[in-house]
Amino acid sequence: MVKLFKIVVFAIAFLSASNTLAQQKNWTAVKTDIRFYIRNAGLEVEGKFDQVQGTFVTDERNLPVLVVGTAKVKSIDTGIGLRDSHLQGKDYFNAAAFPELRMQLLSVTEKTIKFNVTIKGKSKTYEMPYVWKVVKEQGQFSVSFKLNRRDFGVGGSSLMLSDDLFVKIDLMLQP
Repeated sequence: MVKLFKIVVFAIAFLSASNTLAQQKNWTAVKTDIRFYIRNAGLEVEGKFDQVQGTFVTDERNLPVLVVGTAKVKSIDTGIGLRDSHLQGKDYFNAAAFPELRMQLLSVTEKTIKFNVTIKGKSKTYEMPYVWKVVKEQGQFSVSFKLNRRDFGVGGSSLMLSDDLFVKIDLMLQP
């Protein structure tokens, strides 16, 4: 009798897990835009990453449950090639040793999302409001947040370069 009970419990758990997986939806990015803004010598500098990869999955309530994204440091683009090379160097992102930046979803509510951000092997957790909506089978995900570059060892102390930078991520996705 105990053995039969264990089999029934296992079967129910397996079917429940299978049903949950079946209700999840995988999304594919059709457009990604990852930008950062930082003040340097009193001017705002804008940059972006051109090589981005990721995974985006929603659950049966249409909430994100798996979001992982990486950006290649070598794809940094500020519009000035010499600056991009400098940012890829050892003093800043050190692309040779740390070729990717990474964000991974930790938790989500209907209003806020919590990510682990890893830069140069150092990780920090950020919680922020987000926008996720589906319009005519097209998903739109947006988030923006502030981080301190020195928390990740990007650049040293500077009177000219702000410690804080703003990150804005916009994704267009399709199932």
